[in-house]
Amino acid sequence: MELVKKYAIACGLIGLLPLSGFILMIIECVMVYHLSVQYRRPFNAGELLVIWAILGFVSFILFVIVGGIFDVATPFIGWVAKAAFAFGFVMLFGKLVCSYYETENAKISR
Repeated sequence: MELVKKYAIACGLIGLLPLSGFILMIIECVMVYHLSVQYRRPFNAGELLVIWAILGFVSFILFVIVGGIFDVATPFIGWVAKAAFAFGFVMLFGKLVCSYYETENAKISR
């Protein structure tokens, strides 16, 4: 989980930048790759495409809709909210990926 926390902090800081959604998606894919190496799981192109689809959908929801609402209401709060959403999403996504890899490793070890 230490690796996920480092990525979450970095993504939270990058989330402060305008139009950071695509940069965050790339960083999140790199995080998944590093987690796959850490858990000794193969990382293939099919997983990468699924991850990009999920990240694209969630990124659209968080950064366009929620961030847009905050930006219209109060620009400063919207700017900070985007960074908080980036941090929170990366933490949640990282925990889900770790859980997935732990479950898959447990299935193999049986």
